[in-house]
Amino acid sequence: MRQHSPVRPEWSCTCGELRWPCFSEKARLGWLYDGTLPALGIYLSGFLVEALADMPERPEGAVYAQILGWIRG
Repeated sequence: MRQHSPVRPEWSCTCGELRWPCFSEKARLGWLYDGTLPALGIYLSGFLVEALADMPERPEGAVYAQILGWIRG
């Protein structure tokens, strides 16, 4: 099974996609947290804090959209 972990400080994915979480990791997380969006949000918020610290030059809204914003729907 291929790993899908963040590559810091740019927050790309170990699979080669430019952004983490990549499509495959989003699908895995969706399956893992099956219907429990609040729990997934709490899990990803820790990554959001780290990503904001790693990428101070990127707009906060863009970092939010990448790490956490995708779970809204």
